[in-house]
Amino acid sequence: MDNGKKVAPEVAAEEVNRILAFFGLDPASKDFAEPRTKMLRAAEDGRLMLDEETQSVTLILLCPIVLENGKTCAEMSFIEPSAGDLKVIDRYKDNESMARTIHLLSKMTDGSSPIGVLERVKARDFAVMGAIAQLFF
Repeated sequence: MDNGKKVAPEVAAEEVNRILAFFGLDPASKDFAEPRTKMLRAAEDGRLMLDEETQSVTLILLCPIVLENGKTCAEMSFIEPSAGDLKVIDRYKDNESMARTIHLLSKMTDGSSPIGVLERVKARDFAVMGAIAQLFF
């Protein structure tokens, strides 16, 4: 493929549409255009996939994170947040949107990625994670 992408654009679009449909969203909806574009870029790079069995979306990080124990976090999987997760997030003030998003994403990893790890995620990866979180709002 000569465009620098690992996955053909039409195949990436199919995967993003499959993710959206799986979570009950209309892939053609203009309301989700911006998050869809962010997810599409990651899918074209071969970094975004749906696991229907675990009902999760996995993102392979552009910039893996070296943890304190010396291990590397190279990918994160996100599940739908529960009502309890959303209740915790609701405690943040309006001017704390970044902290709220990081906390929500931590909850969406089912605790496998603590807040401190998510705070080290690079902006390009964080943008895709934000788009994944928007699947549920």
